[in-house]
Amino acid sequence: MTTQIKGWCPSLEKPMESGDGLLVRIPIKFGRTQADIARKIAEFSIKYGNGHLDLSNRGNLQLRGVKSETYEPLKAELAKLGFERDAKFSIIANPFDKNAQELAEKLSERCVAEQVIFPEKFLIVIDGGRVFPLFSLPCDLYITAEQADIDKILVVLKESKKCDKKPASLFPFKAPVGIIPVTDEYVIVSCALAFGRIEEEELIKLVDISEIFSNGEIIFAPFRRIILPWVAAEKSGFAIQGLEKAGFIVKPDDSYLNIHACVGAPSCSSALGDTRKLAQKWVEDHPDNTKIVHITGCAKGCAYHGKADITITVKEDGYDVS
Repeated sequence: MTTQIKGWCPSLEKPMESGDGLLVRIPIKFGRTQADIARKIAEFSIKYGNGHLDLSNRGNLQLRGVKSETYEPLKAELAKLGFERDAKFSIIANPFDKNAQELAEKLSERCVAEQVIFPEKFLIVIDGGRVFPLFSLPCDLYITAEQADIDKILVVLKESKKCDKKPASLFPFKAPVGIIPVTDEYVIVSCALAFGRIEEEELIKLVDISEIFSNGEIIFAPFRRIILPWVAAEKSGFAIQGLEKAGFIVKPDDSYLNIHACVGAPSCSSALGDTRKLAQKWVEDHPDNTKIVHITGCAKGCAYHGKADITITVKEDGYDVS
């Protein structure tokens, strides 16, 4: 029996056309979900899409390869899981800060009640620092929960056209992978997948592991991280082993963590080449790479918005390196 999600949750966005079909974002509240919901999403990725899922830098889980004739049935299935409220903006709240999450709830309710109109893709980040700070995430409005005043925030939001998008930090926070101590008894286990791509079978394995080690709770976090919260410290090594065996990145020095590649062709109709194949070759040729490498299939540079050490842009007649 699936768990019904209560409270604030952004709506399903209009699906985006891509080279491999429609791209459908699953609006998971604060990225937190339970094993039964995640298992259903894995099932939907095969039933209604092509089995590929992507985790974006904002922590959004996306189903790929959805067809126009399968979108409405998918939308109905997602509504049964609670993904249907009509809120036309996005809030990312720190996944480990209660104050940030409570502020997101209250701010969302006020914005809906007062019918605040936002520009397309307007993003609010509410941070609490500590274990998983969000200060380097590009956004339109960055708020620290401890210093927040909702009335003042609403004044700014009602003049949202005056907001300047916060750029990516020149010294970005490198989100951790591995074991993160929290108390003597409990830890957080953080992992990743190459380029944020999650296959259906990998999501199922993640669900199984979460049921053993984190009471079925999973957090899809910004910076393309997946977190199992509140894992018993004495069992955390076994959780890491299980995740690594399932194909997840659990070592902080893994070269894949420094490679940012868009989906490329043929999945993206704008891309001029297979960026993932190029990225894979880069990792094989540079197994000890510590530089940030951005590989993009066109001039838009979707995969990474910070300052990369090396940028490789695919062209019609090859690629440029800068």
